Amino acid sequence: MIAANLSQLESLNAEIEQRELESAYLVIRDETECPWCNKTLGFKKIRIFPHGMAFHMRCAKPSECPITKQRFDIDIKTE
Repeated sequence: MIAANLSQLESLNAEIEQRELESAYLVIRDETECPWCNKTLGFKKIRIFPHGMAFHMRCAKPSECPITKQRFDIDIKTE
């Protein structure tokens, strides 16, 4: 019973976190700079990571933030 409730709580927390990420937005202005190369992002091709950082496509790998080194291509499962 306790394990089932904990599992349900984890599932609800994950759903809330997912909804918060999906409802987040990022404003890119003409003067917004890439945190990696410090050049203006403008309306060029950019890569936006789930934690809210935006980079030029050439400045960041598809699945790893160059600043934090956080990976976004790996699902971490807890048991």
